[in-house]
Amino acid sequence: MVEATKFGRTRVPSSPRRLAPSSFFELHRSKLVCGGASMLVFLAAAALLKPKPLLPVAAATAGQATPEELACMQPLPESDCTSESQPEPPIEVPAPGRRARLAPWNEMEYQLFLPSTWEETGSQTYPVLVFLHGAGDGKFSVMNSQSLPRLLTRNQSTCFDPRSCWCLGSEYSRARAKMEAPPDSPQPFLEDEEDLASPMAVCDFADTFQFIVVMPQGWLPQNQVGWSSVRLKQVELLTKHVLEQYRGDPARVSLTGQSAGGAGAWYFASLRPSLWASVSSICAPAPPDLAMSLDGLSIWVVGWTGDGEMGSDDIVAALKQRRSAEVRYTRYTIAPPPPDPLYHYMVGHASYDLIYRDPRLWQWVLSHQKPSAKDAWGL
Repeated sequence: MVEATKFGRTRVPSSPRRLAPSSFFELHRSKLVCGGASMLVFLAAAALLKPKPLLPVAAATAGQATPEELACMQPLPESDCTSESQPEPPIEVPAPGRRARLAPWNEMEYQLFLPSTWEETGSQTYPVLVFLHGAGDGKFSVMNSQSLPRLLTRNQSTCFDPRSCWCLGSEYSRARAKMEAPPDSPQPFLEDEEDLASPMAVCDFADTFQFIVVMPQGWLPQNQVGWSSVRLKQVELLTKHVLEQYRGDPARVSLTGQSAGGAGAWYFASLRPSLWASVSSICAPAPPDLAMSLDGLSIWVVGWTGDGEMGSDDIVAALKQRRSAEVRYTRYTIAPPPPDPLYHYMVGHASYDLIYRDPRLWQWVLSHQKPSAKDAWGL
């Protein structure tokens, strides 16, 4: 939890427009500026996903540098390759410690990540994360070129970035954001800024990440259907299948999504709040009226100062006013574009590439459980 050192002036939220969840979904599709080619834990051991501060390039030498620092010293070559033109990954058998595309289940394409600690036999259960992709990254080659899916492999290289460990640009080394307001404050954030200093690179992310991750393919770019209630029902059934087949813990299922997938996460959470231990919505503004459908859900909202016409400030204020569960808000003042050269013009869009490598998020997710969710999942 971020400790606030100063208090800003009380912000009075604007009067909300009342929208049904389905209406919100349609509004988001039509008005969200940050939608496009976008694509939530105390740790069992404190060392896992520990922040790895990077030395300045001038101070880092091969003898003292971490793998992350070495990766960030490698120049990123110019490239006109785009993940859009790359073939889809082959269908594989899942294995611990890596992302794999599996055969479709119930007519839904999906990828699955099993943690490196996963064992085929035994009684141990594992936390599960459902990841919803954005408007332009339903194709797996695009999905895997950025965000959380790219981190879920030991070789994080792409056709446009040959580095096996993916490092953000040096201008994002401090990940500046507005300070979080205290939990009992009605404000969504404080005007003071802070340097979050989240890691620019996490070379061993796939080896240390503790979740089973379900990555469904909702649609391909040419079919902009969005995360409709029908498709979300497919995701629910797919997740239940994964819980049963891979010993997922139904009390520890969390939901996250980015951009249009963040809108899908808002919608899914409002339709089926009893399923989720926690929810994280990234770069997906939402109307404050939606808070009425999210009672009892712990939510981490992530955005950037330039997100959409609605922004996330009002929905965060509305959630905090209800005080039914924990609300976190990371409001970046700087964020990168998607890493694919084709989308470099979308500066500020990829706040997901900052938050998904921030260990605070995953510590928070693992700290939440919902024992009653076992019945909600029908298990």
